[in-house]
Amino acid sequence: REGDPVLLFDAGDFLGGGAFAWLALNGSASELAIMQEMGYDAVTIGNHEYDYGPDVLVQYLLKAGYPEAHQETLVLASNTEAPSDHPLAVRSLYRNTGMFELENGLKVGVFGIVGKDAVLAMGDSREVQFLDQHQTARQMVDELEEQGADVIVAISQSGIDEDRQLAREVLGIDLIIGGHCHTALHEPVLQGTTIIVQAGSLGMYLGQLELAYDPNTDNVRVRNEESNHPFLITIDSSFTCDPQIVALVEKYTLDLNAYV
Repeated sequence: REGDPVLLFDAGDFLGGGAFAWLALNGSASELAIMQEMGYDAVTIGNHEYDYGPDVLVQYLLKAGYPEAHQETLVLASNTEAPSDHPLAVRSLYRNTGMFELENGLKVGVFGIVGKDAVLAMGDSREVQFLDQHQTARQMVDELEEQGADVIVAISQSGIDEDRQLAREVLGIDLIIGGHCHTALHEPVLQGTTIIVQAGSLGMYLGQLELAYDPNTDNVRVRNEESNHPFLITIDSSFTCDPQIVALVEKYTLDLNAYV
């Protein structure tokens, strides 16, 4: 509904998969810079963020303004464990959890998970380790509940099958926003009381999930059908382009052409 608070999340693989990713080798953070300008609240690190190895990822995140930029767009990697002397850890370039307090007073806690299949698909993570998804998720849920979260969201680069398993094995997750398997879910998957959504890949769709929270029962329900709004919105030429985003894309296009 108009005036309702909105959060915008991405489930990872924002760096790899396209020609603009080559700019990361030239000290650019084009994708994340554009996402920051678009107003993303949080993203998770997926397998493709390691396409060029953790050292390039470090430089990418530094170029994008982290750790200070966590205040703008939070980068989550809850089951990632970099060595204590590695720049990813030393510079706090990723975080385990985040908390968003909305205008209506609702507290939404988030954490980010990379799944087993995604880890197997990584090009080169070197000394960076990835902890058990379920054990980490239980710990994150406990921490967020202690911090007073009303709603808990897992941003998952794992795939639908692993997301279902996560929902079965870990209680307390209200919503899983998924990626990795590139599935366009035109309606949510329900696993117990956990809502699982995914918006495909390559920017074809914008996922739109409308939720209602009942403070008396602590239940979260989907209300898209009540408002007659689709879960996936096709991104096409019917939308007016934002001049600032167009200018950024044009800038990085020139950079890419010069790099090639």
